[in-house]
Amino acid sequence: MSNIFGKRLTLFCGILIFNGGLFASYATVQTSVSTIIITLGLELGIGCGFINGMAVDYATDWAGEYVGFVTGIVQSAMCAGAAILNEIVTVFTNPNNHPANLQYGEFSFLAEDDVLDRVTWMLLKAGFISTGVHILGFVLVRGNPAKNKTKIIQDEQSKRYASTDVKDGIKDGLPEETELQKHNTVAIDNGESADTLKENNLEKEVKVLDVIRTKIFISLWLTFFCGDYSFLIIGTYYKTFGQIWIKDDHFLTLVGTIMLIVSIAVRFVFGFFTDKVGVKNALLCIYALTTPIAVFLYLTPIVNKALFLVAVVVFGSIIGLIYPTYAVGVIVLYGEKNFSFYFGLLMTSSVVLNLIAPFVVEAILTQSTWLTLYITMAGLNIAAFFIVMSCLPTRM
Repeated sequence: MSNIFGKRLTLFCGILIFNGGLFASYATVQTSVSTIIITLGLELGIGCGFINGMAVDYATDWAGEYVGFVTGIVQSAMCAGAAILNEIVTVFTNPNNHPANLQYGEFSFLAEDDVLDRVTWMLLKAGFISTGVHILGFVLVRGNPAKNKTKIIQDEQSKRYASTDVKDGIKDGLPEETELQKHNTVAIDNGESADTLKENNLEKEVKVLDVIRTKIFISLWLTFFCGDYSFLIIGTYYKTFGQIWIKDDHFLTLVGTIMLIVSIAVRFVFGFFTDKVGVKNALLCIYALTTPIAVFLYLTPIVNKALFLVAVVVFGSIIGLIYPTYAVGVIVLYGEKNFSFYFGLLMTSSVVLNLIAPFVVEAILTQSTWLTLYITMAGLNIAAFFIVMSCLPTRM
């Protein structure tokens, strides 16, 4: 959409879809589970994808050589918004700090009448807050005028340096190189940075079908799926898991808020780290660190609340780094010009995950225990580590 209608209109559509889903949920939450899944799940997910992709796209216009750092800042905004809404939702819906009092298998739920009565109005208030913040951001966001002026020159130079026709065959997991890509490869081998190439308007031109069938794209898709599984579990189920041993809803909400706040700072720092060591090494660090913590998480609430808080905060803030890191990886591999589309293709892994994860988690917890669920997190992170190590290019 951004290539056809422009970034600004695409961003506006994302805002409409996202906040429309929030306001619609005020009605659907009073009707059925299937309708609330559509408005609060599917609609918000689509809108968030539009907004997140366009925000990173706008930010990279100004990034220069600090692509990782700037992407980390933009991605941290999601954490900031979630942290604020996390506290607002809990304080508004459960001011008396009722513990979860309804047990369904391995799940615990709040079923107090006064809590349930506040849920519908909470969605309406969240919609107004979210719409206000998004409108402010939409009014203030600007592309880089200097960057926009160079795009015409970039297109002319791309035509002179390379044909976009890709020959049959796959070489080292990538489509066979055009003359432009060969020029870029030689430049990188000679020590020239990817940012310098972009400044010289020598970005890669590749065809969609040739990209999605390559070893590199498939590896990115699969490893993001693995990492996002852990992120989904820790973000969605940490509170449900903690309620088994910790009967303090406000404390459990605070755990999530602290995790999101720490994630903001970690993404700032990790952005610099990614710029220095590269995307591949950054991803290896993420998966190496989170694998042992995933299994350790199961024991923490049994010991005490403080240990549970530390473990969730550390794990959640580290695994959340996959979002800015993969975004930088897409920019490095496919160029800023193609970022929105290829990042969207990569994010289809998250869509697939969110469609199947509820059924997988319910099946695991029905047939086994929470320990098994955390072991699956560790197992997928190990798989992602070895795929990244063996399939992604060293210079990425």
